[in-house]
Amino acid sequence: GFFTPSDIKTRGLIFTDYLVGETGAAGSFLHVSVKLLAGRTPEQRNALSGPLFDLCSAALPEGTSVTVDIVEMTRETYKKRLAAL
Repeated sequence: GFFTPSDIKTRGLIFTDYLVGETGAAGSFLHVSVKLLAGRTPEQRNALSGPLFDLCSAALPEGTSVTVDIVEMTRETYKKRLAAL
């Protein structure tokens, strides 16, 4: 209920060089960054991040680090141009 399907864009990045944690040990991880235009309440953002975190955690093996971050984009400064399909 937060978006229409056409509003959702997905991008995946694979990192071959990275460190996880303070010890410098390499390990598998998934980081999900959801960028939303500002205007949603903390409760709405939590209603998105909680189930997303749970879904990702359940889908990945134990020992995989999982983080989810909801990032608000400022409406006044966000700009975009869509490519014609």
